[in-house]
Amino acid sequence: MRNSDDGYNELTKAEYVARRPPKNLLEIKDEVLYTKSESWRYEQEWRIVRSFNDAKRKLGRLDTYGKEILLFAVPPDVIKGVIIGFSAESELEIAIRSALAQNSDLRHSEIRRAAQSAETGQVNIVSMKGVIA
Repeated sequence: MRNSDDGYNELTKAEYVARRPPKNLLEIKDEVLYTKSESWRYEQEWRIVRSFNDAKRKLGRLDTYGKEILLFAVPPDVIKGVIIGFSAESELEIAIRSALAQNSDLRHSEIRRAAQSAETGQVNIVSMKGVIA
């Protein structure tokens, strides 16, 4: 059981490293939860680790891995934007734009899209002006 002084339930910036050291499952420390490969640095990710018991809502259905879908409450003012993955279908983008437009607490959020270079394979994040349609 986690307590309030253990660093969980706190937003933590992900650390990007050139090579993640291999770990034995029995030796995994908490830092592995906040570490990603250098190739993901463009995401500028922040993470929070929460107990499943803290879920605001349980959808009662399973994801593609057979795990229950849990939803957690997040203050709207901390959501600065949404990045749509480069392989996301247009229907998903439409649904995201609609959800943001319908929630007045999220209208400040910028929509950006990941774009992969055909030449280098590098992924860049592209601003999509006209934030909410």
